[in-house]
Amino acid sequence: MTEESDVSMACYKFEAVKLKFLQNRDGYVLNLAIHPNEVPEELLRDWVGSRYMVAMVKLNDQDEPVIPQSVEEAKRARTSAVMLCKDDKFWMFMGAKVPPMAPIFSEEECIAALKTWLGIDSRAEIAKDKEVTKAFIELRKEFMEG
Repeated sequence: MTEESDVSMACYKFEAVKLKFLQNRDGYVLNLAIHPNEVPEELLRDWVGSRYMVAMVKLNDQDEPVIPQSVEEAKRARTSAVMLCKDDKFWMFMGAKVPPMAPIFSEEECIAALKTWLGIDSRAEIAKDKEVTKAFIELRKEFMEG
């Protein structure tokens, strides 16, 4: 993989509108409309079948990025994990959940127990990994209902 600066320099940048999204035997097909003045000249010369790394950001009517709901929920879950690890009731809950089933007496011990339970190295992963987000939300639900 190339360095980030190399990737940035190699990027084609343009605005596009989604026209169609379908599936065929090779995968999904996304059709985009690009204004003729925005089509990068190099893109016109690339061979059909060329591969691209794609990053897309949805824009609202004010040309501001729209953060997907799933990303917002994952960020809220991470924030919730930070707050719960400060709660001594959550310490008791996690102490009964994570082997060796011993009492937890500090935020640091609770953080370690939570990371063990979720199989992560950092609580930041709660916002980055969909499966970890889901597992944390289930754990939080169990705590709140208990």
